[in-house]
Amino acid sequence: MIKILDCTLRDGGYLNDWKFGKDNISEIITLLSNAKIDYIECGFLKNIKSYNPDVALYNDAGMLNHSDTASFTLMLNYGEEVTNLKFNKNVEIRLAFKPHQLSEIETFTKPLIDNGYAVSLNPMHIGLYSAENLKNLADITNSLAPTCLTPVDTMGILTPDDTEKIFTYLDENVNKTIPFGFHSHNNLNLSRANVEKIIDMDLKRDVIIDTSLNGISRGGGMLPTEEMAEMLNKKCGAKYDIQILEELNALIKKIVPTEENKQPYCLSAKYKCHPNYALYLITQNYPTDKMPEIFKQIPKADRIIYSQKVIENIINK
Repeated sequence: MIKILDCTLRDGGYLNDWKFGKDNISEIITLLSNAKIDYIECGFLKNIKSYNPDVALYNDAGMLNHSDTASFTLMLNYGEEVTNLKFNKNVEIRLAFKPHQLSEIETFTKPLIDNGYAVSLNPMHIGLYSAENLKNLADITNSLAPTCLTPVDTMGILTPDDTEKIFTYLDENVNKTIPFGFHSHNNLNLSRANVEKIIDMDLKRDVIIDTSLNGISRGGGMLPTEEMAEMLNKKCGAKYDIQILEELNALIKKIVPTEENKQPYCLSAKYKCHPNYALYLITQNYPTDKMPEIFKQIPKADRIIYSQKVIENIINK
């Protein structure tokens, strides 16, 4: 079965520092639930000093009230100080990690799962994984048996062929009882094509597709929730309420800025650079037609993990 996980309050928060406002956060969650969206990512689980109800950042997963129709999730970046964080067995924690952190994930995650917490694995930069990394990821996933394995196309560089190869390998090597997810970014305008490729593969397991209202997120955006819902209604006989999602879309357009030049993010994907490099050049009003020369000069070792110092040095030269 294909399901939807809406990331508006988490990935969309990059556009407004997660300052959606208490009433808007509540309305977004309620209406997504009413529209029968399967999973709602309510924000980040972060080591913040105090919780602000106007901001979609939490240090206590217990602050989220249970929904009758949707399951709630929070994103946790591996490396975040977790000493003071409070987990909740009713809220799934989506653990995001970079390729160089893969070997550390099992040690961190196993105690949480053993204690009954729901943890999914979100390997970032999946398009840069080597064959050895993919094998290790499959082995770790089988060992941990997380609630889901969600490859993340962080830089928006995957093509449908790439997507098929990755998911074919994982499907052949990961226990069939473990659902797959997919978190794509639309830097190359291929999010929908990649998702349709996964649907057409007819994997014999649950598949959960990450989306956001109006496609809001950092980088080149995501596949819009309303577009994905309409696709599944037509292709798979799903029953998502499109009218409610259209109402939510109008709300999102009022509270989150979405008008942005997408070309820099397309270029950053082309040169396999972190999208924050494109964001930095945008904020500096750097001419789009000169950006390729900058991306070409970023050392390969610095392209995955964003460094403002690196790009400043290149520009200054």
